[in-house]
Amino acid sequence: MYTLTLTSADRKAIAWIGNRYRHGNELFSVLWSECDQHATGSCSDCLNWDSPQPIRFDIPENVAWHIVEIIYEGLDCFSDDLRSRLWTFADRVV
Repeated sequence: MYTLTLTSADRKAIAWIGNRYRHGNELFSVLWSECDQHATGSCSDCLNWDSPQPIRFDIPENVAWHIVEIIYEGLDCFSDDLRSRLWTFADRVV
């Protein structure tokens, strides 16, 4: 099992990418539908993609490999911080 925590700003960047690249809607779909989500803030009952709290995603190995494929295609328009965290995530998948 792998984990990835995304801030509200991170998730907004993914939403902004949308259909332009795989790291938009496809990444959202993979994270939101195939992974367990846990709010790291105080409002786990109101957990949703637009929540202001960071969300930790618990990612099974097969889904992690799918995310790695998306990451390797490129991360255009993401901040250096988000890009760095996603590359670190990809490097940990074995």
